[in-house]
Amino acid sequence: MRILNLNLKEGVVELIPESIDDLWHLVNILRPGDVVEAKTSRVIKIRGSMGEVEGRSKVSLKIKLRVEAVQLDLYVKRLKIYGIVEDSKDVEGLKGKRHSINLKIGESIFLFKSKWLPNELERLDRARSCERKSLIIVSIDRDECCIATVGEHGLDVKAEIPIRLPGKRSGEQWEVHVEENLKFISEALSRLDIDEDVFILVVGPGFLYEKLADHLRKEQRFKGRVKTGKVSIGGVSGVYEAVRSGLVANYLGEIRLIYEAKLLDEVFKLISEKPNMVTYGIKPIKELASTGAIKTLLVSERLLKNLSDGELDDILKAIREVEQRRGEVVFVSSGLENDRILGLGGIAAVLRYPIA
Repeated sequence: MRILNLNLKEGVVELIPESIDDLWHLVNILRPGDVVEAKTSRVIKIRGSMGEVEGRSKVSLKIKLRVEAVQLDLYVKRLKIYGIVEDSKDVEGLKGKRHSINLKIGESIFLFKSKWLPNELERLDRARSCERKSLIIVSIDRDECCIATVGEHGLDVKAEIPIRLPGKRSGEQWEVHVEENLKFISEALSRLDIDEDVFILVVGPGFLYEKLADHLRKEQRFKGRVKTGKVSIGGVSGVYEAVRSGLVANYLGEIRLIYEAKLLDEVFKLISEKPNMVTYGIKPIKELASTGAIKTLLVSERLLKNLSDGELDDILKAIREVEQRRGEVVFVSSGLENDRILGLGGIAAVLRYPIA
């Protein structure tokens, strides 16, 4: 992400998203009530002398919009921002009306906030300094195949393909069916917009994933970038297992998704094996924040977006107290891990010492 101007005193930042991951960062940064300013377009009615509608014209304009909701469209790679028009110098009569801004990669936008939360500033910093990384995972077994991309924004399932194979006693017929399935998967991969430097990690149990990897290596467009790894199951479950097992880290390094998954794995392990070394929920965290007992605090960004002003102030106070006592604060952002921590009330802590 390119930051063109950052003025926290006035609560404004001007930036340009440079990837789909940057758009994902903006999904988590923008909250209802924030104001954005960007170029957009609107269809206006052209009226005659008697007020009758003679036609319509699409005009480009720059507006300020008070945010109500945001939606990321991964397919067309754009962020749709819905809200109420605060100001428009180009077209009269728009103020107070509902409108939307379709923000695409490479387009600039201004963000205005009355209060920047620590996780939002951390996201800006991470997006500005982040080296963009991505990976294609193909997880296959005898029943199904899943193709997914892994990046800073998390997992994006691109295709789920059923696998239909006869029994091995079918001889040549079995080999024909295998080749047909491998060809179909290869064609599905070819339809994706994959950069030339992106690795393809083929995983699965048994032998089928190795056959698929060999099949892909014979094709010029995939040559030199197909890797393999063993997991216990195919399909979407196999993709998640590849992320958690460390296979993905071999090629992407410690991306955010893996880091969050490891921390939450530790929390759930402690809940099971050493429950007095972990705590979760807003009330217990507030009580322990000032004691120095919290080693690592995990906070769901989705939780922060849905709290009332009073509750948000309490959480922010707890976060500051943990940081002042040299505890680590991690804001959980990826969809899968957010679902896991929300099951614990949206906030959890690994402790330095046991608490009864």
